[in-house]
Amino acid sequence: MYSNGISRLKRLLHRYQNNYNAPLPYNVIYDGNCNLCVTLVQLLENIDQGQQFEYIPMQDLEKLNQFRITAQDCEMGMTCAVRF
Repeated sequence: MYSNGISRLKRLLHRYQNNYNAPLPYNVIYDGNCNLCVTLVQLLENIDQGQQFEYIPMQDLEKLNQFRITAQDCEMGMTCAVRF
């Protein structure tokens, strides 16, 4: 079940890497106190290997301020923020 989703994510990341010379500026904001969130981020880091995503715990208020969001904005789940 999970391996099919992981394979699809790997193909998607590979396609983006082939279409762009520079890494895409995706920032995944997650709850650093949530074991499930931390485990998912570790899985994504293994797949992505620092190519597409930066991982930011929602407890890092200084980083959140760069996106003009608060920790309360992140309470609903993992967030992907794109820097323009």
